[in-house]
Amino acid sequence: MSDSQNRYTRLFLFQCEFFVSFTITQATPTSLTSSHSALFTDRQPTRKLCDMSYCYGRWYGKKDKYRLPIDEEETDRLDIFHKFFRVARHGRLFSASLDMTEPLQVLDLGTGTGIWATQLADEYPHISVQGLDLHMIQSRMIPSNMKPPKLFDLEDSWDAIGLGWDFIHARTLFGSIESWPDMYQKMITHLKPGGYIEHIEIDWDPQCDDRSLPPNSSLSQWAKKLLDAMDRYGRPMKVDSKETQRQLGVAGFTNISETVIKAYCNDWPEDSHDKEVGNWFNFGFSIGLAALSYAAMVETLRMSKEEVESLCNEVKSEICTRSYHAYCTM
Repeated sequence: MSDSQNRYTRLFLFQCEFFVSFTITQATPTSLTSSHSALFTDRQPTRKLCDMSYCYGRWYGKKDKYRLPIDEEETDRLDIFHKFFRVARHGRLFSASLDMTEPLQVLDLGTGTGIWATQLADEYPHISVQGLDLHMIQSRMIPSNMKPPKLFDLEDSWDAIGLGWDFIHARTLFGSIESWPDMYQKMITHLKPGGYIEHIEIDWDPQCDDRSLPPNSSLSQWAKKLLDAMDRYGRPMKVDSKETQRQLGVAGFTNISETVIKAYCNDWPEDSHDKEVGNWFNFGFSIGLAALSYAAMVETLRMSKEEVESLCNEVKSEICTRSYHAYCTM
């Protein structure tokens, strides 16, 4: 697998008696399903307003642990990225070799809007699904085989979570966890022997195989600033395949595998499926730039709000330029 392939779209499947997968994906702006729209409009109340802060024109929750907003605009972005992930993975919700005829117990870490957990429970009514998140922004409309989402800090003790999970799913949690070695240890401790984990992340460092993207592009500068800010913040967002696999091995996982998927910055590829992937990724990326950037860059790098806004506008222009054949990976 080439270095360029390794950088965009990663899917790790790890087993140690346990199977883990790490993936990242994106989607395009076509019609959303009814399950999407239900999640867009029927959220749980987040928490008391006194537990939230209003900055940069957005509402934030526990900013000491999570630097992205938790308002309606952000929940829309999360659902759009879920669509991107499904499109990029050819409609699949997971890649682990699970026996879906069994009454599996599934745990979704950092469930966000709950859309992944909800769709999994809806498609496999004989399994049981539990979502955990730092904020209550999930839909109240859930399948009967899905437990109500639980307010939970993943960095706290997992004593209340219980043991014997068949499958643990984690997606786009880089940037919200201080210690991944500790997190992987918690996962393997709470998995059933022979169980799996799947971990999906996006590598925001852009790639371009034909040099059509300028070497000092705004997109490259943005990614460098974002990743630097999150490193300083103490909750890294960089994707390091070798280090992730090493940490999984130390935790006790075996049969670790990785799949890298390209997330095209727009619909520049010729292949129809790749175009759709690019459309969804562009859609989610474009509307999510501010959410990803403001708190990290203003509060950690000491950039002004105007500087961040200007950079984001330049990035939007570049990722919508079809002559720039850029992509990220998951």
